[in-house]
Amino acid sequence: MTRYCIFLFASFLYAVQVQAQHTLMLGVQTDLGAPVNQYAGGKNILRSHALSYHFQQSLSLQYQLWNRIGLEAGVAQNAEKWRMKDKDFEERHPGFVVDLRNRSHYYSYFANLRLLQPLSPATNLYIQGGYVWNQAGNKSLSETRLFVMDNENVTATSVYNPNVASIQAEAGFQFPGETHTFSIGVKFNTGRGNLLQGSYLIENQDGTIRQDAYTSKGSFIGLTARYAFVLMHRDKKIKPVKPAVPPSPVIVQTPAPPPPKETPKQVAGRDLQVTHSVTVTKKKVIVKVWDHQTVDGDRVSLNLNGKWVLENYTLDKKAHIMEIELNPGKNIFVLHALNLGTIKPNTAAIIIDDGTNVNQIVLESTLETSGTIEVTLK
Repeated sequence: MTRYCIFLFASFLYAVQVQAQHTLMLGVQTDLGAPVNQYAGGKNILRSHALSYHFQQSLSLQYQLWNRIGLEAGVAQNAEKWRMKDKDFEERHPGFVVDLRNRSHYYSYFANLRLLQPLSPATNLYIQGGYVWNQAGNKSLSETRLFVMDNENVTATSVYNPNVASIQAEAGFQFPGETHTFSIGVKFNTGRGNLLQGSYLIENQDGTIRQDAYTSKGSFIGLTARYAFVLMHRDKKIKPVKPAVPPSPVIVQTPAPPPPKETPKQVAGRDLQVTHSVTVTKKKVIVKVWDHQTVDGDRVSLNLNGKWVLENYTLDKKAHIMEIELNPGKNIFVLHALNLGTIKPNTAAIIIDDGTNVNQIVLESTLETSGTIEVTLK
């Protein structure tokens, strides 16, 4: 018993220290059941009566931690009536009833460990077990009863042990609330020693006729109902999280972008005439060039940003296909005529394909000017 009390007190201190969720309750409990493990009639003389009962009321202090584990300690008052009959004696003496009523009243001091499993926000399944110390009261004093019938003397002697330990187990459902908790379950209590020992003797003038003995460990099984008032409840204290302090902005000195390059006025000594502007989204594009009219022997060179990407090429009906790589921003694409063919001026059809958009353009160039396309890469 002392160990259970120390464990209860240590758990309470720990919960307060770590500021865990815990609840302290004051409970009242009622048990109603039937005595078990009673040994009546080793010689098959005495029989237990069906109207035997065990009744218990208790007051306890309950402590619940994390809604998973609980401890209970308290005191209970027990009342038990164990009735026995001697049918053989009653048959020999019609109209006479042998009704031995052993009444015991004793106090119990108990400590239980409880485990809980939440089934829903309003229902817990619980099992618990513990140790009980039973102490017989003044109303459970040893006694001897004597009665006489037709020259037969019947003597029944009951002797109570004032201090007996027992172990109890319980399972049921708990229904927690904000201010109270109700639970209902089944309890089984088994004694560790004999709470009651008795002898039964029938004698006449010739001597002993019949005799028997009976014992009881105070064991019982029954229904239990518990109502507890919440004295204190504390949820787990959650430390406030400090808001994150945003880092100081890092200012990066970015040099001003260079001014955009101007479109050159000449390439290879010829003036540029920008007649078309297109916009593409891919760095690499497909360029197709061919003579879209009568093939008349036009020879051309293609210049991109000052570099020749195609030189001295005679245009044909079949397109010449190539892939070129553009610079970010504006690109200058020039059609440079090497002759005028048989039909003036030198003309060429050009397709610029970035995989999404297809731009088809017709450029004209002479020996003095070159048709030009501004291609912007975004």
